[in-house]
This record gives sequence, structure tokens and C-alpha cells, in this order.
Amino acid sequence: MDIDKKPKSRAFHFFDKLFRMFICNLLCVASMAIPVAIFIFVSISIGGDGIVFNITNKEKVDFALNEVLVPSETGIDFEVPSLENYKWEVIEGTAVKFENVKDKTQKVVVTKGDNSQTVKIKLTIQVGSHIDSKTFEVLVPAKNDSYISVDEAYAKLSNQTGESTEDYFIQGFITKIVDDRFGKMYISTSSDSSKQILIENLKGLDGNKDFEDLTDKPNVGDFITVSGKITKETEIKISSAKLVEHFNVYEKIMPNEEKLNSIMLLFAIGVGIFLLTFPFLILPSLVSATSVIKDTTSAINAFKAWGYGFKKYYAKSMKVGLIYSLVLGIIFFSLVFYSILPVISDIQIIDHFGITSSGILFTFSMKAQEALLGAGYVVFAIFAFAGVCFVVHAPMVIITLPNLKTVDLMKTNVFMTINYFLNTIVLVAMLLVSVIGFFFFPIWIIFGISLPILIGLRFSKVNYHELEKVDFDKINKQVEMDIELEEEE
Repeated sequence: MDIDKKPKSRAFHFFDKLFRMFICNLLCVASMAIPVAIFIFVSISIGGDGIVFNITNKEKVDFALNEVLVPSETGIDFEVPSLENYKWEVIEGTAVKFENVKDKTQKVVVTKGDNSQTVKIKLTIQVGSHIDSKTFEVLVPAKNDSYISVDEAYAKLSNQTGESTEDYFIQGFITKIVDDRFGKMYISTSSDSSKQILIENLKGLDGNKDFEDLTDKPNVGDFITVSGKITKETEIKISSAKLVEHFNVYEKIMPNEEKLNSIMLLFAIGVGIFLLTFPFLILPSLVSATSVIKDTTSAINAFKAWGYGFKKYYAKSMKVGLIYSLVLGIIFFSLVFYSILPVISDIQIIDHFGITSSGILFTFSMKAQEALLGAGYVVFAIFAFAGVCFVVHAPMVIITLPNLKTVDLMKTNVFMTINYFLNTIVLVAMLLVSVIGFFFFPIWIIFGISLPILIGLRFSKVNYHELEKVDFDKINKQVEMDIELEEEE
């Protein structure tokens, strides 16, 4: 016995393990830095500086002019958006005038006369050197017309009770929505007015479509016109109202900025790059790191061991990774599909399946659309969770049974995921720890990947030890022999 070769102490093995984990972590981070670099390069090439995209000054002005909304008929004051590069002016009529700009809006004061009057107002917007304008026509009804404000409704019913004999068109801002399903809300002439009218059972203009089925529901702060008979009891209300007009002047105001964000496009690019690099770089790197952390390689050979593991398991990791990338890609596409489904369905929404001149048009009511959308997200969540559960077992299955065919590896992966579900949950939790740990970057770059791998290995040791005892070569040979015997018979 060579007396110079002393057994290593526990401290040596401990620090040896830490060093190997540190090396594996750095190499995994380096492999993940490559797709990140590709993402930055692609986003800069497409967008100029990676997170925003250029649009022309003309496009900005056109966007702003198209999105500004003005009521076509009103007997009460209203507001319009107004920024530094917005200029409003009255070009025809005397029934309206503009007051000072306040908080990116400008108040339009309406004065009703003995006769109705059509007023023309003009908006001019300048961005850079490009200037354009748009003219809006607003009908201001006469004093004695049926278009009245909330304050005028109070004045008309001050000395009477019960229901009015004629329908009125009431205009005001929504101050409170009591019941979003049945269209119960309060409207007022202005947000600071104490006089309010209760609107009950608000329906569409045709009187048939319920409030919950409206494609463009009014919200608090929106300016609406409703029609119906006014009733005065303990409070003034319209029991069965119809929505005549609705708009939100604050909905879309074009900012005077150089660029527009395009986060969704970059998110899609990032997911695409991840799915493309996952089988060729990320998964082989994780498999190699798992093999090094699991084995007892000396610290001085950590780099060599990682490189050897990367080469040894690369082909198998790539094949398994390609399958999982395809599955994850389909799952991601389902998320995109269910996200854009409301946009597709809003093209035409009716309360039943209908037939058009071009054939059968499958359209859905709002209830059916919401149910379908909710079910779609549930299906996505289930399959996404299942996909993640299968992926977290892949490194251990590959290094435990490297000689199995890819199909058999996938089957074994599914078996380990389902049969040892508690172990699967632990591995998923370790994946989440690794992802969340990125926000603590100084620690994450040292042990953020390797430490969760080590903990996962500890919890999986017993299960995979049993798997290692299975002689798959012997089983496969026996199966082949049985098949040959059956063919001979």
C-alpha cells in the first residue's frame, strides 16, 4: 500500500463538489448566453434598438386622427383629447366653444339654442414636419328637443312623479357600474356632479341584445347616450334603456414619441429562438451538467468531464430535444391562438350559428366566446404543465439509459413522470427556483442552475437507482427472440 496516497477528507470532497457545480453552472450559463446574444442581434436588426420599432411621422398623425372620437349628437358638455401638438378650433357654428386644456383633455362647452345647429370642429396634429387635420360634425339639439342632459332631466321631473309619457335621449358620463351583467349603472352630466340617473337593464339599440352580450361594453368614465322613459320615484331612473351611442375619449391618445413598443413581437422572437436552440445547445448542456454533478469526477477534470458528457450525450439529447421543442412549440401556438380568438370572433358576433351568402359562418355569442376562451386557456395550462413535467425528467433519463432508442427514452420519460409524480413535482419546483433565481443574478450565475440540479438528483436518487437495475438490453433481446419464435411457428 502506498502510504503517500491518503484518503481524501470530507472537506475536500465537499469543496470538490462545490467546484464542479460552479464549473457546470458557468458552462450552462455560457450555453444559454448564446441564444440570448442571438435574440439581441435579431431584435436590433429588426427594430433599431431591440425593444421598439420606428414608424413615420405621417403614420403617427394618421393613427391619432383616426382614433380621436367626438359625439355625433350631444346637448351636454364633453371632453376631447389634447396634447401639446394637438390644436382644436371651431370652424362653423356658435353652439360650442373650447375651454382651457387640463390634464391632456380639453373641455367643449355646449350651449343649446331655440333651434338645432350642426357645428363643425377641426383637429390639427403636427408631429415633426408633418401636419394633418380632420373635421368633425356635431349636432347640438334645440332646447325643447328630446335630447337632454342629466341636469335637464332633473329639472323636467322636479314637480312630477311616475313615468314620463315620451321617450327621452339622455346623455352623460358613467360614474358607477352596479351590475356588469344586467347593465345597471349611474350616469351624470359630469364626474363631480351630485345629480345622477340610474340606468337599469341597459340593452343594445335593437332592444334585444343584453348588456353582457354587447361587443363594445361601456365602462366607468365613458360618455353614452341612452333612450327610454324616465321614471321618478325615490330616485330618477330609466328602467328599460337602449344604448344609442357610446365612446371613450380617453381610449386611444397617440403620444408624441419617436417609437412604439412592440413587446409581443419580441416575445415571439424570444420563444422561437429558445425552441430552436433548446435541442442543439440548452438541453445537451443541462444533460452534461447533470452527469458531472451526479458522478464523482475529480475537480481538476471538471472541464474535461463536462466536455466528455456533452459529446457523449449530444446526439441523444438533440433527438429528445427536437421532440420536446415541437411539443412546446405547439403549446405556445395554442396560447397565441386563444389570445387572438376574440379578435377573430369580433369580426361578426351573433347570438347563434348563422348562414351567409358565402356559406356557413360559425360565430359565437359573447357567453359562448368567453366559455371557449376560458376552456382554451385551461387546456393550454394543462398541456403546458404536462410538457414541463416531461422535460424536467429528460436529463436524468438520458444519462441513466443512454443506449435506449429515442422512442424508448420518450416512453421511459413518460413512465418516470407519471409513476413518480411526487418526484416530478420536486423537479418542477427546482426548475422554478432556477428561473426565479435569475433575479438574484450574482448568486444565480454561481449556483443558480447547478444547485437545483443537485437537489433534484438527491430526491430522484432512489427512483433512478431502481431504473438502473433494469437490464433493457436483455429485455430487448428476449423480445426479439420471442418475435422470431412466433414467426417460425
